[in-house]
Amino acid sequence: MRYRILLFLLVVFQATFSQSVNITLYDRGNNAPLPFANLCFEEITTGKKYYRTSSENGIADNPIENRALIAISFVGYKTITDTVQPGVSKTYLMEQDLFNMEQVVVTGTRTPKRLADVPVQTTVITEADIQKAGAVSPMEILQDNIPGLVSSSNAMGNNMRIRGLNSRYILFLVDGERLVSEGAGGNINLDQIDFNTVERIEVVNGAASALYGSNAVGAVINIITKKPVHRFEGGISTSLQSHNTNKAQLNFGSNLAKTTLSASIFRNRTDGYDLPEGAMSKPHTDYGTDMKISYKPSPNVSIDLNNRLFQHELFNFPESMNAVHRLERKVTLGGNTSVSSANARNNLSASINFDKFYKYDVMERKDDQLEKQNDITYISSRMVNTYSSEERWEAVAGIEYNYEEISTDSSKILGPDPAVKRVGDGNIFAQYQYSFIEGFEGILGGRFTYNEQFGTALSPKLSLMFKTGKFVLRGGIGTAFRAPSLQELFYNFNHNGSFWVYGNPNLIPEKGLYNSLSVEYTRGSLNASLSGYLNQIRDKITSYRVISLWDSPTGIIPM
Repeated sequence: MRYRILLFLLVVFQATFSQSVNITLYDRGNNAPLPFANLCFEEITTGKKYYRTSSENGIADNPIENRALIAISFVGYKTITDTVQPGVSKTYLMEQDLFNMEQVVVTGTRTPKRLADVPVQTTVITEADIQKAGAVSPMEILQDNIPGLVSSSNAMGNNMRIRGLNSRYILFLVDGERLVSEGAGGNINLDQIDFNTVERIEVVNGAASALYGSNAVGAVINIITKKPVHRFEGGISTSLQSHNTNKAQLNFGSNLAKTTLSASIFRNRTDGYDLPEGAMSKPHTDYGTDMKISYKPSPNVSIDLNNRLFQHELFNFPESMNAVHRLERKVTLGGNTSVSSANARNNLSASINFDKFYKYDVMERKDDQLEKQNDITYISSRMVNTYSSEERWEAVAGIEYNYEEISTDSSKILGPDPAVKRVGDGNIFAQYQYSFIEGFEGILGGRFTYNEQFGTALSPKLSLMFKTGKFVLRGGIGTAFRAPSLQELFYNFNHNGSFWVYGNPNLIPEKGLYNSLSVEYTRGSLNASLSGYLNQIRDKITSYRVISLWDSPTGIIPM
């Protein structure tokens, strides 16, 4: 009787074990299991999604009830996409992606493309690159991975130069939306981005005004943030560095059937430093929050909302005689909705993004009362339609309207009295990508801009890519422009009677002509590239000094 019971239990165990349905992952090179890889299942008929993470043995269950698409991703490996059936186990061998050629990028074309198939010169800094470098800020990782990039921080933000062009000629994006400059010279404070939420950074070299408008002259840097992949996830991190520099961050994420939610909060502070050789960083404290929510009521419809708050307070050194220090606050609100056709070839999206930037003086001897200097409002709205053919072409077309306003109270940067200045621009843009033959592709695009202040601007662009054997050749020519800022147009600033700074409302945009040619060679674990470029800028906006021999003011006037 005892042996019959044991036999029965053995049969039950075998039947149960045989019914387990798994996805198993191995490294193709050494057959080692791949733990903690991300698997996404999407049922074709119902649109229902499942998310799994492989175990330490490289195994994840197959939870689907209907035929589904599966995408398997793992840091440092090529992404696998396939079709799987319910109740069926499968084994996959994953290949290492030594040069990120399988990485999907979106910045160069506004549509998802493999990096190896993008005619526009693009550099990708992956999450693996970020972790390997141990960087603690976007600026650090950009310096380590982008050739020709140098930077320095000052009271006006991060001053950056790429191939000789400074921050005012570089367009910064976060998840495809413009990161508005709040400092003179176009400087951006990248510390407003919680670095722990960054998934990757895409850098497009050269003129890109055809797709992105003003400021996309030397490069476009798109910081793409993570999306949660598990039902519940979260983390906390902190670091302590020299000069009593402390950074702390808390994040939370949730991925449910139709809704994903992510939120983070961070605080950064430092005592700063003032070195004898002249390098200086003032004491400051930053606070920031970032929240995103995405709702997908059906497989072809998605709605995304985001909110980001940031405060930067820049203090004086203890020995300073200055009784006033600066406080800046920024609010960002955004929304995007997209609708795709049943075959996913046509996609229509509409978005609006709102930025509000406040600058205050903190009166230390008056109980830290706040005196507002000015506030800047920036609103951008856009509608874009993308159509991908079954054959060899793809088209992107859209309309866009941007509005910028500066309002002053006590700072008098627009004159002795409170004032408001504003400017808007409307845009039509399109881009067409065509594959002539296998390995030979081209992009032709352009943008027409009407600006209320300076009139019109036209920005055409042409890019070509040719693959032959292990070589890839890319070349392009394009124009770009930088619209004069509101400060450059309307500045009227009295610096305590010692000098005056005036703007020029008759300024026209700076125009750039960018030519580039590159060759890339890949063989096994070897990847080498050589590139050349020529960037010409005309109608450059600069300033000149007027010195008066009488008691009238000295002026610095943009021209």
